[in-house]
Amino acid sequence: MANGLRFSFPKLNGSNWQTWKQLMQMLLEREDLWDILTKPKPEEGDPAYNDWKKIDRKARSTIELFLEVSQLPLIKKATTARDTSAFKGYHEKATVSKRVLLLKRMCRMELGESDNLDKHLMEIEDFFDQLGDAGQDLDEPFKVAMILASLPDSYESLIQALKSRPEDDLTLDFVNSKLLDQHSKRVAKSVGSDTEKAMKSKAKSGKTKKTCFFCKKPGHFRKDCWKFLAKENEGSSSKKKHDNKDTKTKAKHVQDSNEALCFLVGGINGDWIIDNGATCYMTNDKHFFSSFTESTSDVSLADGKRIKVSGFGEGTLLGVNDNGKPVKITLKDVLYIPEFEGGFLSVSQMAEKGFSVNFGKIGCRIQNATGNVIAVGEKIGNLY
Repeated sequence: MANGLRFSFPKLNGSNWQTWKQLMQMLLEREDLWDILTKPKPEEGDPAYNDWKKIDRKARSTIELFLEVSQLPLIKKATTARDTSAFKGYHEKATVSKRVLLLKRMCRMELGESDNLDKHLMEIEDFFDQLGDAGQDLDEPFKVAMILASLPDSYESLIQALKSRPEDDLTLDFVNSKLLDQHSKRVAKSVGSDTEKAMKSKAKSGKTKKTCFFCKKPGHFRKDCWKFLAKENEGSSSKKKHDNKDTKTKAKHVQDSNEALCFLVGGINGDWIIDNGATCYMTNDKHFFSSFTESTSDVSLADGKRIKVSGFGEGTLLGVNDNGKPVKITLKDVLYIPEFEGGFLSVSQMAEKGFSVNFGKIGCRIQNATGNVIAVGEKIGNLY
């Protein structure tokens, strides 16, 4: 028998019977006390009676020390270790009721369209654990079925795709991974197309002010600034006067920094914004980089705030040309700024590489030095 060993596990209460029963058996077996519960009691005149009585007393004390005070009335009449098993009937009867209650509650669980999927999956997993503690083991196909049954109708296409796979593939980890991937895509698509939301940073202010980068006055953007448009027209070869609407149309190479070009980029966190005021490429998505160098510096934003740069590197975007074909666009010296949401494409950087950006009524185009369109952006609302 082991001496000087100390064991610790939760005492028996009103909710952990199955777990406690298993752990107590392991402890009694480890201490060579389990036989006292399974073998017959010797008669008082038997030479083995005194040894049995000593071992029985130790086994009963061990069991009672692992009971919460609330459980002691159940065994107040017990005189031997075997008598302490009287609470088995009580707890196993209660466990059946608990299983019924847990199954009812779990079957009523439904994920709302705007609910947090991570939290929903953790709550279902907690039900699985509670049912296991109550003696109801669930096989993996049943667990998968319960999760899929709790999803809203908008997940039906994914559910059908999963059902078409071999049953051996539908492990709990695999299904949860696919659901979380789908949820991440939904969250990305639900981000509003409003320009302020696209450009907001996670700084304390949390919002980007509507301020003209040219005249520095609030309330409008550079594309609507009459001082900026007047300056653009100075020195033009044409001296004809145009109304304000025509002037804005011709200012197609220099655009407000809030006009967004939404590339078809898998896995990018947020949109990429064409920013005439930016002097470099920037993104908050570290997965964008195919090569990356860690560094520490900071840059100044248009509102005068300084924001931390955590590194720089190179990566590739997947764009679409004017023929609808996918094209790869490699960006070098892109700054990694975790506090941003999305990325910034610098017009000045593209101009230095010989590219130009042209904006129209239905979209925008990025052209190389030979005039070939290397990427197009669709106009969504007032954004490109």
